[in-house]
Amino acid sequence: MVAENKIKTVLDELKEHGVAHVRVLGSLITAKACLDSSKLWLTTAIYEGNNYIPDSIRECLKAPSPVPHSKIATFVSVDEKKFQLVLNYVGIMHDIDYQRFKDLVEQFSWDAEEWRYYLDDFDKRELIHVRRN
Repeated sequence: MVAENKIKTVLDELKEHGVAHVRVLGSLITAKACLDSSKLWLTTAIYEGNNYIPDSIRECLKAPSPVPHSKIATFVSVDEKKFQLVLNYVGIMHDIDYQRFKDLVEQFSWDAEEWRYYLDDFDKRELIHVRRN
């Protein structure tokens, strides 16, 4: 799914600069090396609120995850300033190699897509339907 040379470039950039970006499926994923490069943090926006986060979207965060059988543990945070919901992953960086990083990024992007579909269903509840005569 992700080109090999793209992942290698991103992993090299991450190790050299501490941050890298990669686009997979519909996700622009930011990868950061934290705490002296011992931790890997992946983030991607899964909901853009356009100056508002509806109550239905906030309520869905109380429900069980739409990806309960994911191979990785993620969590969602709310960025109130940007009116976004962000999917996050925090893991160990020191033993990550090319294949593990590729698998991780692919799984993270799949999880993000599932979250987007799930949130889209909740967001539709906020629509106002207008009848035309």
